[in-house]
This record gives sequence, C-alpha cells and structure tokens, in this order.
Amino acid sequence: MTRTVDLVIPDSGPLISLAHARRLDLVLVFDRPVVIPDIVKLECLKKPGSPDHDVLADWFTRMSNSIRIENTGMGGVYQAALERERSGEEPRATSGYGDAALAYMLRRLDLIAGADAIPLVLLEDSKATRSLQRYDRAHILSTRTWLYSLERAQVIPSADQIIAQMKHAGRDLSTVQVDRPGQDDPFASGWLRHIASKEPGIAKPDPDDQIKK
Repeated sequence: MTRTVDLVIPDSGPLISLAHARRLDLVLVFDRPVVIPDIVKLECLKKPGSPDHDVLADWFTRMSNSIRIENTGMGGVYQAALERERSGEEPRATSGYGDAALAYMLRRLDLIAGADAIPLVLLEDSKATRSLQRYDRAHILSTRTWLYSLERAQVIPSADQIIAQMKHAGRDLSTVQVDRPGQDDPFASGWLRHIASKEPGIAKPDPDDQIKK
C-alpha cells in the first residue's frame, strides 16, 4: 500500500545549505506541509549579516502557509540566550539548543507526522542519523542523497551543480549520505513517489525507482 509522507526538518543544516544554493524551493516538492521546529527557524535567522540570512527570512515569510513551525517550548529561552550572545554577555549562550530541539523532534515523530503518514526526516547531523536508527518507522534522508535522488527523479538537472553552488557561496555540504527507508515502505526511495511535479516538463518519478548506493 502506498503511504503518504510528512517531511520533518529537525536540523538547520539542510535549510542553510539549500539557501546558499538559492534552492529552498526544493523543500516543497511534496504536496504536504513541511514541519520545522521553532529553534531551527531561529537558528536559520541567527546571523542577519550572513549571506543566506535574507534568503531564509524571505522564504520563511513567503512559505508561511506551506510550512508548519513546531513549538518546542524552548523558543523563548533560545531567543533570550541569543540576546545574551549578541550583547557579548555570554558568547556561546545558544550552544546546545539545536541538539535539544532535534532530540525533542525525534522523540515526538509519531505525534508530529500524521497517523497515516511515514515521517521523512531530512538532516545533515551524523549523530542524529545514528540515533534515528532506533526509530524504524521513519525514512532517514541526508541532504546529499536527497539531491542525488531528485536528480534521478528528473526534478533537478544536476545535484552536483547545486552542491557546487553551495560551495561557491561558502557552504561545504555535509558528507553524510544515507537513505534508510521506513519499515512501512520497503523501497529505499519509496518517498520519491510522493513528489509533486509543479512545472511542465518535469517527469514524475518511477514508483519502483530505488537509490543506488
């Protein structure tokens, strides 16, 4: 039986990487809302002078109806820590909050994703990838493998080109590369069938397509 997927991004890494390449549009390849914790949004907008800040700020504003910001209960505390960091009172005041938000999201995947959906977790954190191995209902997907998968599904012409754009903008994409399927979907790339072609001429992926490691 074909199951739908809910995309969960509990790590700021994928969003920051895509912002460097100006390809945040790829996050919305599914006809499903995207779930992002409040602290990840705050982390993405942490440095107003950074090259990707304006891109991310604009994206969060424009996509407010397509993404769901999950309240972790730590957003206010993080914001206060950020103010102390910016004032110089405590230079690393926000350290550790990203990990805490990630742990919160991973513990609550069954509640965050719909009851009829398989959570698709996109991240670049190798430690989190290992911890997710215990949660076998979720797809685990790295940004790098995701881009190569989108290339093979003919959603993008070249993953290497996007990775090169990230590098040119000063972002080295994480080398983490994994596509571990959720237990309810035996195909490593079963999530590909849920991609929605939004532009004429972009081919629909083959439902039986599998990632070649």
